[in-house]
Amino acid sequence: MRVNIGEYVDNEEDVRQIDVQIDKWDTWSLDHTLALIIYPALLEFKKYKTGVPSAFIPITDPYRDYTDEEYAQAQKAWDEVVDRMIWSFEQLASGQIEDNYEKEYHERVQQGLELFGKYYRNLWT
Repeated sequence: MRVNIGEYVDNEEDVRQIDVQIDKWDTWSLDHTLALIIYPALLEFKKYKTGVPSAFIPITDPYRDYTDEEYAQAQKAWDEVVDRMIWSFEQLASGQIEDNYEKEYHERVQQGLELFGKYYRNLWT
């Protein structure tokens, strides 16, 4: 596999340079192959994220601004979700999942993967 994704462009005139080559062996254990990319990407995302998905901010009145305390609680909840995603992809990327037969462990891995799917569209902040 070879992936080269250029810098994000801010205007419609420029085109972001993207070059992705997937080799046939990359699809064997694709979950592991993708985890090798997703795990470090989530680490960087956590380090540089700048916001919180609106689903984490408990505002019942859309015309009211949230308080600093509400935002801090939302940040904490979002951080916990991102940490659970990171942990699951770390397990897959490291290959540790192959050696663990505990049901609770696999349920925890699966939970992080499901959170990744659920909040995939929120990985922009």
